[in-house]
Amino acid sequence: MNIKTPVFLAILALSLTAHAADEKKLTPEQKEALKARASELNSTCTYPDKPTIPDGRNSSEDEMIAAQGKMKSFISAGNDYIACLDKVEEGWGEDATEKDHALVVVLHNKAVDEMQSVADMFNSAVRAFKGKK
Repeated sequence: MNIKTPVFLAILALSLTAHAADEKKLTPEQKEALKARASELNSTCTYPDKPTIPDGRNSSEDEMIAAQGKMKSFISAGNDYIACLDKVEEGWGEDATEKDHALVVVLHNKAVDEMQSVADMFNSAVRAFKGKK
């Protein structure tokens, strides 16, 4: 199974959290069920590729405009990814466990953090670009 990095990190985070307290340890069956949910999310929802943001100090205006478009596309794709996670989770209905919901929360938060990081990098590049004029 080819698990994308965010899904792998979410499973790892949940496993580490579960092992922090004895009563929350995952049984082998629970781990397999969680892997199945992660696999479903992985195959259904497409995590966007993080764009490269140029160094504003050494970039042309055209490069900065292109970077802005890439950043906006990434944010839009990230929002689509989050909507997909929510739709899949909703489809689980009453069968979803606390760990299933926690997996979606971890993936959601990771996507939001990445979107914020890209926006921050772009804004820093814009400030550097404007500072060189």
